[in-house]
Amino acid sequence: MAVAFSVIALAYAVAQFAFAWSAVSRIGMIGYDADLYFGFAQRWLATGEYYAPVQLAGPYPPLGQVMLYPPISLYLFLPMSFVPRVMWWAIPLAILSWHLWQSRPAWWTWPFLAIAATLVPTTAKLIFGNSDLWAAAAVALACRWPAASVTLIAKPSLFPIALLFARHERWWLGLAIAGFLSVPFGALWVDWFAAYRNVEGPTLLYSLYALPFVTWPILAWVGRTTHRAPVTADTA
Repeated sequence: MAVAFSVIALAYAVAQFAFAWSAVSRIGMIGYDADLYFGFAQRWLATGEYYAPVQLAGPYPPLGQVMLYPPISLYLFLPMSFVPRVMWWAIPLAILSWHLWQSRPAWWTWPFLAIAATLVPTTAKLIFGNSDLWAAAAVALACRWPAASVTLIAKPSLFPIALLFARHERWWLGLAIAGFLSVPFGALWVDWFAAYRNVEGPTLLYSLYALPFVTWPILAWVGRTTHRAPVTADTA
């Protein structure tokens, strides 16, 4: 029964994705989020500005052409703005596919994994190229190498997920490296704090709807059927 439910749910997810893709394509917004990230990264490269003036001037709604990611996100957005656009999807999806294949999750996990695939936020993130694609890939890598979860610092609303891996010694080394890589941005951090402080609404909660998509690699790992030594502080 679990298998049948999973197949039906996945079929629904595929149909929903196809319908949404067609609708979004007609209005020319496929990859909207990705293009937004790339645009801000290129503007920073050209002008040194990463945050819109309206974000630094005072309270503003988190809508339209605004950037809420901290400066360290440029390590992802800037290089990806120079490669073929399809790579923005191809790399994280390849990591997630590899994780699923290597984990071979038990039958009892499949209904939950299938449900996560049917959720509207999952479809939206795939079509718009949201950064949560990369966050989910980071979580998948962190199941084997916990320090990879430190990269979630690029999206503070998801960083609490990284704390699930903090018991491993090398996680703290990863955090130290992230801190070191943050130093070159200097005063840009001041702008980010201002932009984050000025935004209207609960900024730390707006990613709650993304949790099923971002955390499903953990479920796949917990339910894995492959035999491997657990990750420890010495091997992480």
